[in-house]
Amino acid sequence: TSPGACVARTPVRSTDIARGLRGPNARAEHGHRAIGAGCLYNGVVHRRPLDAAELADAAMGAALVVGLLTMGRLLAAGTFFQVLATVVWAVTAARHRPRTVVMGAAGAMSLSLLLGGIGPVGQAFVAGLFGVAAGSGLRHRHGLVRHVVTITALAWPVVAAATVGFLAVFAESRELSFDNGRNQWRGAASLLERVGLGSMADEGTRFVEWSIDHWWLMVPALQILISVGYALVVRRLGRFVLDRLDQAIGPPIAVPASAAEVAAPLPLRLGEVTVRRGDHTVVLGDLDLAIDAGDGVVVSGHNGAGKSSLFDAVAGLAPATGLDRPRSPGLGRPGGTALVGQRPETQVVGIRVIDDVRWGLPTDTDVAPALEAVGLADRLDSATADLSGGELQRLAIASALLRRPALLLSDESTAMLDEPGRRAVGELLVAATEAGTTVVHATHLRDETDLLPRRLDLGERSGDPVPDPWSARPPRVGSVVLEAVGVGHVASAGSPWEHRVLRRVDLTVRTGELALVVGPNGSGKTTLARILAGLVVPTEGEVRLAGSPLTAPHPRIGIAFQHARLQLLRPTVAAEVASMAGRRDIGAALRTVGFDVEAIASRRIDGLSGGETRRVLLAGLIARQCDVVILDEPLAGLDEKGRRLLTSIVDLLLGRGAAVVVVSHDPSWAIGRADRTVRLS
Repeated sequence: TSPGACVARTPVRSTDIARGLRGPNARAEHGHRAIGAGCLYNGVVHRRPLDAAELADAAMGAALVVGLLTMGRLLAAGTFFQVLATVVWAVTAARHRPRTVVMGAAGAMSLSLLLGGIGPVGQAFVAGLFGVAAGSGLRHRHGLVRHVVTITALAWPVVAAATVGFLAVFAESRELSFDNGRNQWRGAASLLERVGLGSMADEGTRFVEWSIDHWWLMVPALQILISVGYALVVRRLGRFVLDRLDQAIGPPIAVPASAAEVAAPLPLRLGEVTVRRGDHTVVLGDLDLAIDAGDGVVVSGHNGAGKSSLFDAVAGLAPATGLDRPRSPGLGRPGGTALVGQRPETQVVGIRVIDDVRWGLPTDTDVAPALEAVGLADRLDSATADLSGGELQRLAIASALLRRPALLLSDESTAMLDEPGRRAVGELLVAATEAGTTVVHATHLRDETDLLPRRLDLGERSGDPVPDPWSARPPRVGSVVLEAVGVGHVASAGSPWEHRVLRRVDLTVRTGELALVVGPNGSGKTTLARILAGLVVPTEGEVRLAGSPLTAPHPRIGIAFQHARLQLLRPTVAAEVASMAGRRDIGAALRTVGFDVEAIASRRIDGLSGGETRRVLLAGLIARQCDVVILDEPLAGLDEKGRRLLTSIVDLLLGRGAAVVVVSHDPSWAIGRADRTVRLS
């Protein structure tokens, strides 16, 4: 990649591993603007190779396309899945330069050749060709006729020529294909004769034989019809996918060829800030804050107050007004802006720790000091898939600090860490300000509000009612419902990254009982939670549900992941909770988690804050009336109000006779309330 080109360390989805440097609301400044395959500086076009963001999307697109084509072969629905693969490349071409699709399609063709031979290679080629042709139309929102004509004119001649050439050279394959066509028509003709349409069957037979004799004419004619159909379907599906992406993460902006000419995030002035988030607007009001080099600012506020919206606006990820700075924030660039978010797994692109922390930087970059500073020095060659949530957060922080940003945005980056980890990261943030980096850290933890010299309190923005105070639950402990006996687990067994996660875990939980699983980051708490939910089969021991072995997920067991958004699959809150509950009467469940039913029911899942998505998931579990509820790090990212609400929900579940297992690195809220505690080391 070009010098300094590196992935933006931002909490985003797989389709926007790096969104580019400038937000959707940014203007062309200082005599440059993005054009085509390069950037224009003072009238001179600077072409550039793929940057790290484009490489990441090309690689993921290739993997997705090969997966789709493989499914098409397994399910004997090759055409359907080839159309979906074309949509992948069309959307990629609409959001990136065409060379991104060329690189990705080449990778997909290489994988297809290794996995499936010549046939899948041809499918991957056609998907890439039509995808590139359709991308421009999607990006510029061409009308129907122009879109179809453009795709057909660009893609059809190439596909027709390649097909005719292939059939001309490989005569045996041609005869096999034609024999297959004859057999299919004979079956159709037989059906026509049975219903008294013998003359039509005879005419069809003559037409099929004529077409085979003149295949060099009929193949291109047939493919022009197929091309038109392709164009129509890809336009419809691609427009839908692209609109959803633009709504969720905004349109991409071309990365300038020289980051040094545009990255200038400071000084930053915040006035009447308004942020556009998907389909709604967040009004933060007059913040009246000036941030200069070397400043340290703690941003506090309740869940839903707009902390993440403010950080996305400052990073250039969301359209906003009321921000004044010299130039682009330079997101992800050395000397620019680094953003570490609440969901560390969305910031990981490398297979190994060393690959990820060095992503987009020169290969000789010394990453050891950064990893040692966050306590990951001994995980250099570990697979990122084997890291816990807290360890992933440390990795994201190391990646950000390694780029020596002028502005470091820490959006509740300590929420997933245990107490020693929070203390270590806090010291790193303070040290960064002392070294000249401006640090803005969002938190709701009381012991972090005085971490940095200055403070910005966004206050309460949510209009949801305050839940009723929780009350002590009556003792209703009953029979054993869930039991782990000698459970042990080895992750990545048989691979170079094999390592033991759990050993000899025994746990018995009864109805109406609260079991607490505690331990530091990386001790295996999440793995144990997934084993208890039936999502992972342990390598030793067993889990029993009401006396029977548990080897798969069971409807009587509900689990809430650390990041609730991964479990919410419907477009709106009402649809999601109703789907989980299996019924439409969900008002009581929504009110239980503190929502105003009328205000929240029609809200889109994509527009909810992290705390709101967690409450939606809890509402679904309450409405579903599970016998066992497992909550994995339910306190992460919750303010004091959210913690009180969680306690009342746990009491409600216990009062109904459910067994509740809470996995947490912060057990203080359950002191004196848990019936049993398992500590992992």
